[in-house]
Amino acid sequence: MELAVRDAIDCRALATRSRLLPGLVLLATAIPTDVKCPAAFPTGHLDYIERFATSYGIQEHHLSLCDWVVLFDASNRVVDLTFLPADQADLTLFATDLLTPSERQLLGL
Repeated sequence: MELAVRDAIDCRALATRSRLLPGLVLLATAIPTDVKCPAAFPTGHLDYIERFATSYGIQEHHLSLCDWVVLFDASNRVVDLTFLPADQADLTLFATDLLTPSERQLLGL
C-alpha cells in the first residue's frame, strides 16, 4: 500500500499497485483526498476493477480479486475494501462510497 501512496503523491492522482498471489489478485489503490471519489474513477469503480479482473483472467483462472483503497492526506487515512470472490456463491464486498449512483443502482444498493 505504501508504494501506491508514494506513487499517488508523486503524480498527485490515483495510483494502483497490483500483485498476483496464489488464488488472489491483490490491488492496492491510493487516492489523495483532494481527488474526490467517485470522480477518481472516471468510468466508475466497477469498471476500474473489471479491467484488472479481465487482464488477470480471474474467471478463467478461478481467482478472487481484492482492492484495498486508501484515501489519504498528510494526517488522515480512510481505507475501503472491495472483494470479488472466485466462488460467486461466496460473499462479495463493495466499497459503496466509491461507487457512482448508477453503479449503486445497478447493484441494487
